[in-house]
Amino acid sequence: DTSEVEVGQVITFMLDETTVATHRVVGIVPDEDDPSVIRFRTKGDANEAEDGGLVHYKNVIGTPVFTIPYLGYLADYIQQPPGMYVAISAGAILLILVFLPDIFSDDKSDKSEGKSKKDKKLKNTASQNRNHNIKISKSENQMPQDKKITQLSRPTQVMPTAPVKKNTQTQSGTQSGKNQNN
Repeated sequence: DTSEVEVGQVITFMLDETTVATHRVVGIVPDEDDPSVIRFRTKGDANEAEDGGLVHYKNVIGTPVFTIPYLGYLADYIQQPPGMYVAISAGAILLILVFLPDIFSDDKSDKSEGKSKKDKKLKNTASQNRNHNIKISKSENQMPQDKKITQLSRPTQVMPTAPVKKNTQTQSGTQSGKNQNN
């Protein structure tokens, strides 16, 4: 709320439609026509002079929640060519360090275990398939993982039917307990 802003407090505001600035309030000036409208006189901490224009209260975005000292110097350094090269190199090194253990651990385990690792995977897959009623033929096991075609075996359900009437009359001399429709 702009009514709570005091002299000495830092505010973030719009200079124009595309520029945002964060400066310290050095004065609060009520509007000449309407005293309920206030404007702020601001000054950047690195500037020796106050800003040329007043900031209308509607242009205030808010006040900073926390600050990190000297972060602006780092941001400025990264935007210039030498700093940009350092930042890109540091990012590449971090990515390599993150994925380096995975790359070397997979290579060593594949070489030392050889086929036993593949056999374990096939056995685990087969046991999981039995547990989930999935049938995979031998030729499909030899196919790449993304090309496998699986078939789900579904139990057939027997639907209840209407009771069958037993025929107690004789047909051609025999008594039938069977359905005449058969």
